[in-house]
Amino acid sequence: MKKGFIVLILMIIIVSSTSCQVRQNQKPTTYKKSDKASEGLYRIVENINDIIIDVEKAGKLSATFNESTSLIEADILKEKEKKKEEIKKAWEEINSKIKDSHESWNKYEKEIMERGATSEYILKFKNSLNGLTVAVENRENKDIINYGSKALFDFSPFLELYKDEFRGETSRIKYYVYQSYLAGENNELEKAKDLLDMTEEYTAGLRQKIEDDQKKMKIFEKLVLSLQDMKEAINVGNNNLLKIKRDIILQNIKDIEE
Repeated sequence: MKKGFIVLILMIIIVSSTSCQVRQNQKPTTYKKSDKASEGLYRIVENINDIIIDVEKAGKLSATFNESTSLIEADILKEKEKKKEEIKKAWEEINSKIKDSHESWNKYEKEIMERGATSEYILKFKNSLNGLTVAVENRENKDIINYGSKALFDFSPFLELYKDEFRGETSRIKYYVYQSYLAGENNELEKAKDLLDMTEEYTAGLRQKIEDDQKKMKIFEKLVLSLQDMKEAINVGNNNLLKIKRDIILQNIKDIEE
């Protein structure tokens, strides 16, 4: 009886010791949390992107305001009223996004400062956003593209405060693409090409951050080719062609960001 009891005790000790050893050898499960800007913060960039796109749409509506294929005067007036309402609605939407951008900035400025953003970068972005706001009020389309793209560029340092965030690079690429387009429109062809060359630094940075994502890398290859296509199109000196090539680049960037 005593012998059996001793054997039982020894078995319990062995099992307990083995269990402890297994637990010690087990490594705790770790989860890598991505360090990216919040969608609320990035909403500022999305608003600015949308403003530039919407302004060009509003410009098209305004350009066709006096055009009509109808021969009946009543239909012409009806068509004009419809376009007038569409133009009004487009600008109301743009103004709403401007207001939302200012409100979002006020909400997230403290977070950016705590992340380490310098007062110099903060002031640059504020000036760009204010310039964009005035341009929208004056309905100056080229100024809106100019200040809008500058706002994207000046916001990018804040996105780069997040180590896994690649949209700082895409925002800078957009800036140079828009500025190249504006230079091309003004027939400053060499300047337009030089501006596109400036994207190389940021496409290289973008590649490093997304190289593990095969889907994004396939789109990235299209992006690089589309940048080269736009540069070649500059020599043609046709604004419509330049805009088509520009929009292909912007769509590729949008696809990468999604």
